[in-house]
Amino acid sequence: WLADGAGYRTLIYIGRDWEAGPEYWSSVQAKAPATQQAEFRSRLRESRKLRATRLGKKLERTDCDWFAIHSGNQKTTVQQLHGPLATGIDAQQAKLEHYSTLHPQFDGATLLADGQGHPLVSEFIYDADNVNWTDQDSRLMIIENGGFLLNGALVNHERRKLAGGLIDDLGDPELRVVFLETGPEPIIRDSDPNPRPPTGLELFAVWPIGAVLAQIAALGIVYAAARWPIFGTPRQLKEASLTDFGRHVQALARLLANTRDRAYAMTQLDSYFHVTGREPAANQQGQTPVSPAISSSSTDVPPSP
Repeated sequence: WLADGAGYRTLIYIGRDWEAGPEYWSSVQAKAPATQQAEFRSRLRESRKLRATRLGKKLERTDCDWFAIHSGNQKTTVQQLHGPLATGIDAQQAKLEHYSTLHPQFDGATLLADGQGHPLVSEFIYDADNVNWTDQDSRLMIIENGGFLLNGALVNHERRKLAGGLIDDLGDPELRVVFLETGPEPIIRDSDPNPRPPTGLELFAVWPIGAVLAQIAALGIVYAAARWPIFGTPRQLKEASLTDFGRHVQALARLLANTRDRAYAMTQLDSYFHVTGREPAANQQGQTPVSPAISSSSTDVPPSP
């Protein structure tokens, strides 16, 4: 991007060594109403925990082509400021802090440094023709952290003066400025991303949603294969006839058997034969046959009172 700009491009890199949350909640806690003190203390603890988590992550690399990171475990408050941007700035009131320091890998101009000589703001000129850092064309500015650039930090008057000095150093105010916030590695595309959220099959290309949808789709295919196809040779099932009188007799026998009352069932059979004027068929011993459903269901039922 610097090489393709044909000069007059400025890239400002801001490190992530500083969090504005703890400082903000500490400053406003004293002014909070008594009924909200507990809530403010909780917010302060959460912001400190978040800062410790972010700053405590172990870096895979502590150096790159532009700078090296010298990590520190303790917070350091800057007591003195040196460099062109330090003119008219009260370091005691600015209260700049850092845990680690960024040391450039090549020589450049130090615009702001602390009392120990550690660079807080460094400037380098990129020569697109020679692919080198010289004294012309585009600029690279490395700022150790956002201690005087974040919204919460700009409440401090001395930090606002530092930010104003940095803006003045950039030159012509008619500039197009883009802010890019990234994770450990920025994502650079050759074309603008689609602002429309992905839908349909596009979701399968989004991680990790795509992986979950792929598994759900596989399960759906297995379910469909198990439920829909007909396996084996098709055959016609026998349809029940609605005019089969034998089914009526069997159903009536099951109803009588469910009463679990043999005497009542025999009474109903006698009444049927009497009304129809038919005589029940008797076997050779002279016994009156009973429906199999009644006899089988009543063998273990005690006689009716």
